[in-house]
Amino acid sequence: MYRIGVNAEKFFDFDTAVETFLSLYNNKKPLYQKFKYRVNALRNAARIKLLVEDNKGAAQLLERYHTDYPGQSDAPQFLYEAGRSYAELGQFSEAQRIFREFRRKYASDPSMRPYVIASYVVEGDSYRTRNKTNDAKQSYETARAMFQSSPTAAGAIGRDNAAKAAFYLADYEYQAWAKSSTKIKGKMKEMITKLKAHMTEMKRIYNEFSQVMVYNSPIWGIAARYAIARMMHELVDLFEHVPCPSDIKKGSDNHLAFLASMSDMGTGTRDEAIKMYQNAIDASKMAGISIEWTKKSLDGLKQLDRTASNQEKLAPMMNSYGSNAIVTPSEFTKREQAKAEAEARAKAALDEALKKSEGSLP
Repeated sequence: MYRIGVNAEKFFDFDTAVETFLSLYNNKKPLYQKFKYRVNALRNAARIKLLVEDNKGAAQLLERYHTDYPGQSDAPQFLYEAGRSYAELGQFSEAQRIFREFRRKYASDPSMRPYVIASYVVEGDSYRTRNKTNDAKQSYETARAMFQSSPTAAGAIGRDNAAKAAFYLADYEYQAWAKSSTKIKGKMKEMITKLKAHMTEMKRIYNEFSQVMVYNSPIWGIAARYAIARMMHELVDLFEHVPCPSDIKKGSDNHLAFLASMSDMGTGTRDEAIKMYQNAIDASKMAGISIEWTKKSLDGLKQLDRTASNQEKLAPMMNSYGSNAIVTPSEFTKREQAKAEAEARAKAALDEALKKSEGSLP
């Protein structure tokens, strides 16, 4: 019977495989109870349910595996996966119950540290989807702090989850700032003061997103690069659509000088926003992935770089990711240096715009 289940899985007949494994495991006859691969039958059934994304079945079997075989080396990870499956189902109370048990039992186990970090991020995601901002931020903060306390023990799973937490914490800062931003209008002096305050706060959030890239997580590095490009893009739009100050006449020499100053600040910002969008796209190519922030970067790039055809800008993403990802060490170093330089130029452009906002406007 066990061999029937194994063969069914090999031929992708997952329903038969799970049914067979569970029939073997649940049989109360002594022969079945003493079968040496009985534990494997339950493990395989749970693993297949997880593989085919049957979250309800997976959650139940993963938890059952941990309950029946707590001494197995993979039992702690199965318990974590049970919590994650419940979270995917939207059964947050069940997910919390599992995660609390998981952390209570395994938080002190260094090998489980990546999954402890991940459990807080899954909780943060669940709170975020239900608009419970404060709870989400607290979970993300905990995950980030756990990673930072011992980065080397967290592994790739802990690193990627900590990067995700850092990204959404930065994004919460961005959303709050965008929602509360004062409209740039009024008298000229008042407008310049507001503009300077706007860009100073923008620089702070820029730095928050920049910190996400320190984790060297491919997905969240791309997301952070897009977020920085988006902010600079929004600043370009602000420069282009700034209204005439109320204390000068529209179309007057002073108004034209004011517009020229705005245009001057916008030009450098536009160039760096374009480069940051392209930076995010290049990072996607290097990682061999195309995600929502890749598409958003392409869209933003097409909006700003009107001199290029859509096909020219889409072409890089249409190439084989495999061939694009295989590069020599020297070429990889060169590309990484180019990314760092682009990010530094973007930050410098924002600094320059801030300086110009204090300069010789009429």
